[in-house]
Amino acid sequence: MDILQGYEPIAVREHDQVLFFLCQDGIMDYGITDKTSITMPYVNKYIPNAKIHTVYFDGKALHQIGYPQDVYYDYEDEVLEIQIATDKKDYKPGDEARVTVKVTDKNQKPVEADVNINVVDEAFLTLCEDNSDVISSLYAHAYGSGLVGEYLAAYNIYYGDGGPECGGEGEADFIRSDFKNTADFTTITTNELGIGETTFTIPDNLTSWRITCTAMDETLRAGKEKYNINAKLPFFISSIVYDHYLEGDVIEATVKTAGAQLSREDDVAFTAIIKQENGESSKVVTMGKGYQYVNLPIGKLPIGKYKITIIGECDDYKDGESFDIEVVETFHYFDMIMEDDLAEDLQIVSNGQDVQLRFF
Repeated sequence: MDILQGYEPIAVREHDQVLFFLCQDGIMDYGITDKTSITMPYVNKYIPNAKIHTVYFDGKALHQIGYPQDVYYDYEDEVLEIQIATDKKDYKPGDEARVTVKVTDKNQKPVEADVNINVVDEAFLTLCEDNSDVISSLYAHAYGSGLVGEYLAAYNIYYGDGGPECGGEGEADFIRSDFKNTADFTTITTNELGIGETTFTIPDNLTSWRITCTAMDETLRAGKEKYNINAKLPFFISSIVYDHYLEGDVIEATVKTAGAQLSREDDVAFTAIIKQENGESSKVVTMGKGYQYVNLPIGKLPIGKYKITIIGECDDYKDGESFDIEVVETFHYFDMIMEDDLAEDLQIVSNGQDVQLRFF
């Protein structure tokens, strides 16, 4: 650190003295030197940041040196490197994916570390990107000086401004219904070779899944890495079905087909199966072309809960999706406040909306 007057370093003079002290929610260290350029080691107790206060004595008067300066930790040596590998790149819905993680330091030496693994639909991350930076957050500014006031016993009353400052493949043979934004969220610990493994089941989304690994060891070294895998089918349907309808709505399910094994000239048979809670079911069948939107006329349904399964078939290829829906009398709700004594058999009444409980 250099003591400046204006933008120029102050030359060392015979009676110069500099008092400096480092703070982190209170004074940690201090020193006095006759040099206007100060070099000091950055020790562990200053991590992640400290503030340095400086007072300059020119032989006649004291000068407080500008504002306290933040001294940050250079965490470059604390960054861990992560390698992510999977048993294959492309999967079908329902497949088991095996993820292998290897953690090393900057010298490629293996590190035993805890690794958080999350697997998220890339489409969801398009709406809400993960911009977290574990290493910079870990060593971010956390401490103030802790000083509530400062006072110089002697100062230069004539000193004005300008003073000193511190310078899709595979086969589909089941109905897809397990649609998730997050396929897996788990934590593993790597072994002495820096390697750890986990498995998870691919949900029914046909998408690109982003595997994000965040590692940290006991000495607070950390790192982050990401890797993508795909969930694909050679032929698949994509349906638009809402989860709630009003009594009297004329319900239609909109469905489209796509896939590497489908052309726009291919005929596609669509079937919608509507199953009631009592087990009774009905069926709607229609035809369409590849990559073409088709509306399946389900019609009006009485109040109740239903499972709608939509199946598309083209030659030897078949895919299906299943949705739970509910037909309700109204979408209008009013707040209801009830007061009762707390008991083991207390029944919580709900209209299907969120319930708030207050105890007093």
